[in-house]
Amino acid sequence: NKDVRTAIAQAMDRAGLLQKTESSNSPATQVIPSSLPGYDKSVSFPAFDLTAAKASLTKSGYKNEQLEFVYIKELQVDAPVLIEQLKALGLNIKETSFTSDETDAALDQLESGDFDLFTAGFTSDISDARDLLGALLSSTESTYPVLKDEAYDKLLADSDKAFDPTERIKLL
Repeated sequence: NKDVRTAIAQAMDRAGLLQKTESSNSPATQVIPSSLPGYDKSVSFPAFDLTAAKASLTKSGYKNEQLEFVYIKELQVDAPVLIEQLKALGLNIKETSFTSDETDAALDQLESGDFDLFTAGFTSDISDARDLLGALLSSTESTYPVLKDEAYDKLLADSDKAFDPTERIKLL
């Protein structure tokens, strides 16, 4: 449901998240970091606005269905803050946390698709936005294949035919 996703994006206080987790990072504004070709400063996540987020959630028709949020405690220290923000939005969150000793079990659950929400990080050793977009969102390449979109996967495949990063980004 696009309106639920919009509500979640609007309810994320990225600056507050960094403050509460005592991070020195800058808030992410999009999936592609500014250091990579393909970053577009005109693209951005919605600004934090809890009132607008609640209106988007109401528009979505959300009926207090329980959403399971899966994370690994020691590795994803941002998860409790994100869960707090999601609950402030009005979502009914079931928290499923694993210890670092249970990482394999957590990954098994994520790979099975038996969850609603999770948090993960990704670091690329390739200076190309295509690497991030495939690894994070592709239904054929991602470790956590949650997006099932043939058109998106085709864009990724077509971009693989362009060797110039600028041309590849234009395709994406």
